[in-house]
Amino acid sequence: METPPLTLAQITLAATNLEAMASFYNATFAADLRPIAAHGTTLYRGALHNVVFLLCPNSLAGVEAAQNRHQFTYAVTDLDAVLARATGAGGSLSGAPQQQAGQRSATVIDPDGNTVVFTQPAT
Repeated sequence: METPPLTLAQITLAATNLEAMASFYNATFAADLRPIAAHGTTLYRGALHNVVFLLCPNSLAGVEAAQNRHQFTYAVTDLDAVLARATGAGGSLSGAPQQQAGQRSATVIDPDGNTVVFTQPAT
């Protein structure tokens, strides 16, 4: 039996500090997150790689995670430039960049404590 095609339509990320998170994802990923009123609160809606990206309050989503429940991994061509952008927008490095298996990588922690991994082929 053939599996029907799937298309990712939206990513929703529950957050505690919505404004800081919107600033981080806008500066780092050009997500164009803008506040919208919905469900009696403010959410932020934009796009992440042509997919609708929504930040919603943890209180609305009912998320009580002690650690992040997602982790994005991005392949980049200039790791240092991306790290500068991410840390300049409120992210922090989780240790120094590493080099192994033919690539450099680094983990950035966003304003809510979620980790994002960036990898670049070693030159």
